[in-house]
Amino acid sequence: MKRLAFAAALLVSSAPGIAELAVPAEGWASWEVAAIDGAENRCCLQWRRKPASHIACDLDGVNHGYGSSSHNDTVRAMRVYARFGAGKLESLRALGPACEVSSRTPIRDLGAISHEESARWLSAQLPRSGERLLDDTLSALSVHRGSAPRMIELATTDANPKVRAQAWFWLSQAGASETEPAVAAALRKEADPRVRKQAIFALSQLPAERAAQALAAVVADVSLSREDRKHAIFWMGQVDSPIATTYLDRLLGTK
Repeated sequence: MKRLAFAAALLVSSAPGIAELAVPAEGWASWEVAAIDGAENRCCLQWRRKPASHIACDLDGVNHGYGSSSHNDTVRAMRVYARFGAGKLESLRALGPACEVSSRTPIRDLGAISHEESARWLSAQLPRSGERLLDDTLSALSVHRGSAPRMIELATTDANPKVRAQAWFWLSQAGASETEPAVAAALRKEADPRVRKQAIFALSQLPAERAAQALAAVVADVSLSREDRKHAIFWMGQVDSPIATTYLDRLLGTK
């Protein structure tokens, strides 16, 4: 059963000059934001039968896995859950607005927040985030309405290569139409081979036909490094698309 209570916890604000959210110094807060078109209705899943069914998410649980039971199960808004300790962000998830949750402590409901304000606040948390929190924060950012330009900016300009690499992944997970041209441009500028590798992998996560076409463009681009093109060939082999199969057959001289 969903346990959403309201806390009268001490409030803290984010750093000056960025969006300010009335979040508690201790415990959980949640707020709702407008989502990208086609946002998956994320929740915790039970796989005892097919299709998988949604179950309540234990926000304090060790297993942070969540997803959607169907590509057709989409929502127009997402609810962000953030846990704080001593005024610092400790855990974060973005779930479907109707996903049931439970926690050991009350959850302060901040109501509806503009997606721009929420995205600015989340972006400001990235420099202070460990690897797990960084990934969950980028995941949440990627489903905010209008998130693609912000994700591309992080993927191309952030000083932390881990942020750049994971921003590409979550941009592709959102299916943003800007992904292919942004990755194509970045592969010519990105100095870190690990980030380029992740950007190429991100192309493989797009819908199958888009993935195959984008990876074929990387393979055909002789201005890119041999390693980048080899990565593209590898990931094309993982794409379930007639376009990918035909391209690889032609490349390998298979009849």
